[in-house]
Amino acid sequence: MWYVQQALHQLEVAVRSVEQVMDQILQSDLDRHHSLRKLLVHLVQIPSADCLILNEATEKAMKHYYQKNQPTTKVEMQRMLRQGFEHLQQHFQSYSEHELQTKTMSHWGVCYSRFEWLLQIVAHFYHHRGQMISLLKELPMHVDGRWFE
Repeated sequence: MWYVQQALHQLEVAVRSVEQVMDQILQSDLDRHHSLRKLLVHLVQIPSADCLILNEATEKAMKHYYQKNQPTTKVEMQRMLRQGFEHLQQHFQSYSEHELQTKTMSHWGVCYSRFEWLLQIVAHFYHHRGQMISLLKELPMHVDGRWFE
């Protein structure tokens, strides 16, 4: 399904750009800037967390996920982001057309098809990537990134 591949490609573009930025951030930057650390932790959680949500994880299961998955080092964050993206990618590549059209419900009551969830995940990730870019400029921390292809 070409449209799933294209949506996943756009997510991968954003993931790679965040990885490039994280390569330029020092661990001491994360230790000094609590807001940056908190934002990056959330950003690297998105692929795995949103995959759980689209598969109808309960509120309790999500709270457990967030408590359990709190990377503290840059290396842990990078690993979580890459593994989460690869898991999400494999997940979506395994769906049939029927499964992509099947609606699932979040624990807060939003109902989308699995493909719509993928679009939400892409939007969610880009939203927080934009926050990261703005925050880095405010700190000010200069980082180079390739934001789009």
